Amino acid sequence: MNRPLIIAHRGYSGKYPENTLIAFERAIECHCDMIELDVHLTKDSHLIVAHDHLLGRTVNGRGAIDSLSLSDLQKKDCGSWFKKEFSDQRMSSLKEVLIKINKRVSVNIEIKHETLKSPGHYKIMAEKVLSLIEELGYRDLIIISSFDEQILRKIRSMDATVRLGILDHESEKTLKFNLVRDIKAFSYHHNHIRLNSKNIQQMHNEGLKVYPYTANTVKSFEKLSSLNVDGIITNQVEDLREFLGVKI
Repeated sequence: MNRPLIIAHRGYSGKYPENTLIAFERAIECHCDMIELDVHLTKDSHLIVAHDHLLGRTVNGRGAIDSLSLSDLQKKDCGSWFKKEFSDQRMSSLKEVLIKINKRVSVNIEIKHETLKSPGHYKIMAEKVLSLIEELGYRDLIIISSFDEQILRKIRSMDATVRLGILDHESEKTLKFNLVRDIKAFSYHHNHIRLNSKNIQQMHNEGLKVYPYTANTVKSFEKLSSLNVDGIITNQVEDLREFLGVKI
């Protein structure tokens, strides 16, 4: 493939409520190559798909995700905030989402750190994610990423080969190459505005795939394509597909 991968940020979140089954399904229908989604731990140590630690912005209700059980969260409306027509969308477990995707595309699981409040939580998160991708046969289709260095190190200590991605939003002058080498990272996910030809070449020299986030305009697509990134994380799946000339 001689073009960047189309990576759907929280699904097709430009047109559908983020991190919902409909957003993931529509992204696949629009020929994305990979879906990016976010995962937290629930009160009863299940994996729930959501970006925010606190309810209220995209999920109806109040409180923290780790104060509620999986069954309680699965009853929550996570679509109405976007448009009333999506009021049927409910929060989903990571297992539900992976089963629904059914290996049609790759998946980037971003582990959120807010519910990882003790060493025990890090262990549970790592064990749960690794066990699930093995159970469902997703090993070759998964990248596990995080801004949290500790969870990436924990996962690597438990699994020598699963693909890990480093998320970064800090200065382009402080790239985390020591961490890259320590965990044998597969990919580097940086804010697209931080990228330039020099640091992308540095990442490629380390053997990394470069997946910048979150680019949503033609201008940003043009810049990133000219810099030879390996994938573009976007809310606007169809716009990126059309820009890249991907035929349906």
